[in-house]
Amino acid sequence: MAFLDNSGDIILDAVLTETGRKLLSSGGGIRISKFALGDDEINYGLFDKNHPSGSAYYDLEILQTPVFEAVSQINANINYGLLTFTNKNIIYMPEFVQNTKANAGNFAVPHQKLYYLAVNEETATTLEGAGAIFVDSKEKVIRAGSKATYAITYELGINSSEISKNSTTQGQYINNLGMRDNQFSVSVNGLFLDLVMGLGSGQAYENELADNTLVSVPSSEQFVNATGGSPSKNRTNYRDFRVKGAVNRIYEPNGASTTASTFSVISGPGSSLVMLNFGVSAGLQHTKDGTRDRKYTQYGKVGQTALQTFGSAIGSETYDFIDTTVYLSANTTGAQISIPVRIVRRAS
Repeated sequence: MAFLDNSGDIILDAVLTETGRKLLSSGGGIRISKFALGDDEINYGLFDKNHPSGSAYYDLEILQTPVFEAVSQINANINYGLLTFTNKNIIYMPEFVQNTKANAGNFAVPHQKLYYLAVNEETATTLEGAGAIFVDSKEKVIRAGSKATYAITYELGINSSEISKNSTTQGQYINNLGMRDNQFSVSVNGLFLDLVMGLGSGQAYENELADNTLVSVPSSEQFVNATGGSPSKNRTNYRDFRVKGAVNRIYEPNGASTTASTFSVISGPGSSLVMLNFGVSAGLQHTKDGTRDRKYTQYGKVGQTALQTFGSAIGSETYDFIDTTVYLSANTTGAQISIPVRIVRRAS
């Protein structure tokens, strides 16, 4: 990977992908019918509206950021594509925010920025048992392929305190502008994960406005297997699944002693709530007395201590693990988030 210096003249650098070169070499020729734009390398946090030299300099650092050199590999193409919206009334875009409000339901909590996916019951009970690493924080353990477990949970909405969090603003900024997401794409590495579980139809995440108690809370007990599982067009070895989200009706309560932040991590009006779990590929779920799958050796680490695996020196057991990334995207607004997952197996 290299960068192009775009501080002077604008540069257009185009190369054929592996598929394009294959078509060209076959003698069939190439006719470009579509194209896509992305901004993977841009950090919009560099936009400085307080720049001392005035508004002409607000985006100077962004414009001078070096851009990626064109590459041909499929898994190095655009990950964050630009979208086109014809509605000029759109001011705010929904975004994903990790919800770890365990008191609101069985929402999983990451540990050291990772979600831990226990491949079998033996691994999970070892981590949660008396004197174990997560005995007092069971929400940090996810049982792979199970409905009776904590689940990875993300809220989607307008995360801005400039907009009130109520049904009126939800209608104005989300529903009326066509920004409601009901369907989501989940992309997983098929070498390690072969099942995606998500919520079924008709789920809602809702609070009572009078006393700010929960009226409806989705849970992993309502999980269904996601549809799809087709090969990803953008990521090698990845497969794309489709899941549904729960309608997010968490609003600021009327005079209650608590606020909407008790259950919601979105500052403004919410859109949806997505909950996920995964099933591991055959062989990865073997117990400590079973055969170790070669994927642990090839793609991960084996025989690791608790300190090496979880950052805690509790227990004498050893573990095998593989780190992978799950990609969650909203099908209507294009909001995206990457989810770091550590697949863990007790080895001894």
